[in-house]
Amino acid sequence: MTSAKFGCIALLDALGTRTASVANAQAYLTALADIRALMTQFQSRDIPVQGAAVPGHPGGEFRIRFFGDAILITLPFGRDELNWAPIARMFSGTAAVVAAGVSRGIFFRGALAIGPYIESEDAVLGPAVLDAAHWYEMADMFGVIATPNAMFSILRIASDCDSLGSPRRGVDEALGVAYPVPLKNGKTLTTRVADWPFSATIQSSEAMANTERWFFAKLQDALISPDVESKYTHSLEFLRYCAGRVRRP
Repeated sequence: MTSAKFGCIALLDALGTRTASVANAQAYLTALADIRALMTQFQSRDIPVQGAAVPGHPGGEFRIRFFGDAILITLPFGRDELNWAPIARMFSGTAAVVAAGVSRGIFFRGALAIGPYIESEDAVLGPAVLDAAHWYEMADMFGVIATPNAMFSILRIASDCDSLGSPRRGVDEALGVAYPVPLKNGKTLTTRVADWPFSATIQSSEAMANTERWFFAKLQDALISPDVESKYTHSLEFLRYCAGRVRRP
């Protein structure tokens, strides 16, 4: 049955996934099973972000689909529920996916969109999916970025907080990291990025102890060719930027 929905869409793809052999394909499928289990946890527990914990229930349930080396995640919520909490769930959920991928030698990049879509058991279509599809391969680094259209929704939420006199500190930190993202066309997009380095510190004691050392250890088996070297360099720069941010209790 097809239903019209409104919410968050995240589309991710794995950079340089090697599935040419049966053994490599099996290892990739095992990693995806781990990621699906991780996302299932987000249905029922509070989600940690810097300076806050997002209740696990805002919005509907995550649905995650795998096809080839791509992942499509949907999170429905009512158009009249356009507030920071369900969007923060998607930022935190996608950050967890990217961090889990890095831990397994899989490097995801993608885009987060907000808007209407239709969903059935077999397909997800509509403006939000198209928006994510336009941007999910644009970043010249790992991670999930908010599309420009999604940023308008995020800025509207920030504006609503200001007009209501609500504190923005926790909201700002829950809605990703404001960052000038390098794009593969040589331009830069100032947007919000899912904070996967912080998520890595939640998932891994090694990352908690030294996030940069953890990252280097995961890269040691990566095949870094000249045409993708900048993605790794820019990802390291983002990790260092996030590591330098103040961690608030």
